[in-house]
Amino acid sequence: MRAAGVPPIVTIIILMAFIVSAALTAWFITSVTRTASKRCLLNIEGIVYLGTNGRLYLSIRNDGTADCLISQTKAVVKNIEFTCGTTGVLKPGESIQLTCSPPAGVSPYASINDGDVGVLQTTNGNLAFTIVKP
Repeated sequence: MRAAGVPPIVTIIILMAFIVSAALTAWFITSVTRTASKRCLLNIEGIVYLGTNGRLYLSIRNDGTADCLISQTKAVVKNIEFTCGTTGVLKPGESIQLTCSPPAGVSPYASINDGDVGVLQTTNGNLAFTIVKP
């Protein structure tokens, strides 16, 4: 009496198909993750300080894995739009100091209080912050 079983060639073909499909799946997951994770991610470092001269002082850092273009950056606090003049490219892991000036003729120091919330508007997204005064 002969025992029925799977021929060895069929076992080898199934095993090879499994290995090839596992390798293709791993390659696909790795390439998609690598592509999707290359992005700019800005964060505000430390405090946002409102000086007695009415200017905002802050630092932003690129926590992402791609370069960030810093341009047309504005800060808005209590409907007062501050212009931040620094432009350039921020590489991953780097930080930059920003000085943001209020509009001409506006003295925001008296109208903005310690603890007020503002938004830094960048080409890479908006960042919320809290004002600290001396």
